[in-house]
Amino acid sequence: MIDNKTFSLEERTFEFARDCRFLVRDLKRTISNREDGKQLVRSSG
Repeated sequence: MIDNKTFSLEERTFEFARDCRFLVRDLKRTISNREDGKQLVRSSG
């Protein structure tokens, strides 16, 4: 039997996007981190 919670693509995608935003928020405020962070947030959403 397949556990639906384990394979919930929508939930896992949401959690990934949320975790990416938390990661970017905690990065040092350098120009390269800011640009890479913006790209990561755009692509994760």
